[in-house]
Amino acid sequence: MGAADVVVLTSGIMTEEALRVMPAIRATGVTTVHLHVSTLKPFDDPLVREAIESSRLGVITMENHLLTGGMGSAVAELIAESGIGRRLVRLGLRDTYAHGASVRHLLDEYDMGCDALVAAVEDLVGHELGIASDAVAAQRELAVHSDAKAEAL
Repeated sequence: MGAADVVVLTSGIMTEEALRVMPAIRATGVTTVHLHVSTLKPFDDPLVREAIESSRLGVITMENHLLTGGMGSAVAELIAESGIGRRLVRLGLRDTYAHGASVRHLLDEYDMGCDALVAAVEDLVGHELGIASDAVAAQRELAVHSDAKAEAL
């Protein structure tokens, strides 16, 4: 796995969010590695560690659950215990009471969707990327993989 500016690790429906915006991020010249993490227990996939070590600027985790005790926590432990020394930005539900609504509304309301990923990458690279929300929104209807439902990721 080659070196990248930013590594993005996703799980569940957040993989679809990342897939929608990754082409726009890469088009700005930011090199990325994106991995879908399907299993958190055991959390021992050597590709995850290799990807984290390959990052120059940091790692972003995206999960559609609470941050506490989720993938972001597992990645934080891996980084700390391995002495990798990379910044970590965790996107997910903060310790709060969430309200019911559509998936799109909830992702936007709790800063967990495409715009949040763009902002996290901008934070790591230290400048704005110029990716408009409406340009990413246009990607929401595109097929991102097989005919399987996004929820099956």
